[in-house]
Amino acid sequence: MQAAAQTLLAAPFDGVVREVMAHEGQLVEMGQVLMTLDSSQIEVQIRRAQAELLKVLREAQQLQDWENSPEVARARRTVSNARHAVATTQAHLRDTLALFKRGIVARMEVDTLTQQAYIHGQDFIAAEEELKIVLARGQGEDRKIVEMELANARLRYRELAEKYAQQEIKAPFQGFIVRPVQADGGKARVLQPGLQVSQGVPLLNPERPPVGTGL
Repeated sequence: MQAAAQTLLAAPFDGVVREVMAHEGQLVEMGQVLMTLDSSQIEVQIRRAQAELLKVLREAQQLQDWENSPEVARARRTVSNARHAVATTQAHLRDTLALFKRGIVARMEVDTLTQQAYIHGQDFIAAEEELKIVLARGQGEDRKIVEMELANARLRYRELAEKYAQQEIKAPFQGFIVRPVQADGGKARVLQPGLQVSQGVPLLNPERPPVGTGL
């Protein structure tokens, strides 16, 4: 007599069998815990995935208010300091030129301040360019990259959390436990505590009895 339904229960993640509560030929009820897996390995993966998610989420939140971020604030301070240095040096240079024309200071002082004014001017130009680059980081490709990284991190964490929730393998319906058929024709391993299993490996095969059997 053919079974009304069969469901192959496979390992949801790489791990070690912690406890086996159902065996071949046993009648089990729907929702009954058939076996449990040790979750130590996947818990490590979840913590790593959560840390990565929090890291990328922080980056995404910074980009949402990028103009007020610490990076932009530092770049603006650099521009402000460079502008102040240019203004101070130019004022000093004007005063020194006036004194030079009156013969009070040497030409060397004028030359020195002229060189300083040029250097500070170049620093100011570089600071402004750097500010533009930093501001642009909150838009365009950089922002899209972070958004894609955030989507991937969320998906990775959700997938691991779903697998972790399956550490208790339960019967999907009332029926008998039969030995799963191995895809490669190999002999099924005896399930016992301490057995290392890989994700996707067949573990149990609940079989619903045919209609009319009284079960």
